Amino acid sequence: MPEDAGLFLRRPWDLYPLHPDAITPMKLRVGQEDIGHTHKIQRRRIEGNPSRTIHRRLYFPTDEQLAAMKGFYPNDDPERPPWRKIETALVVGGNDPAIMGDISANVLLTILMSLTEKTQAKNEHMIDLDQAAALVNRSKRTLERYQKNPRKHMPLPVIQGGAGKKSEWKYSELKPWLEREFDRLLPDKPPHVGH
Repeated sequence: MPEDAGLFLRRPWDLYPLHPDAITPMKLRVGQEDIGHTHKIQRRRIEGNPSRTIHRRLYFPTDEQLAAMKGFYPNDDPERPPWRKIETALVVGGNDPAIMGDISANVLLTILMSLTEKTQAKNEHMIDLDQAAALVNRSKRTLERYQKNPRKHMPLPVIQGGAGKKSEWKYSELKPWLEREFDRLLPDKPPHVGH
């Protein structure tokens, strides 16, 4: 028996955690399972029918996936994700509830990450040239000249203006450039955004 046989590996996830037959696997000891293999077969006896078993494939999440899960649900153990909360978030995000059980853990996490990015993008503070110019005590025309000068490396707008509409930048992208270019310390949120 290996010297580290008493140590536990991380807990695998059911490969299809939202499937009606999904299981919550136990932590495996070093030597019980080769961590290099992504999937394993696990059997679970059906209550009331001990002769019937379900074969489940397991998935070992990466460190990055566990960290992401901890970021989404900080009060839950990332090795035992709150799959029903995740299912609710995905359905609210516009995913078809009928197919949730057929989606692998890896894909579910990818969908959850994309929904989170979209939510963060919606919550991103935007700023136009008039607002940016006011922050650094310059005219809008000065910033327009900087925008046209490739040596100034001004970030590109996220929303390109035209036909009477203003161009807009993500404040989080334009702020560091404004601070460097004009030697100013700017607030975390633009002043036009309420507290």
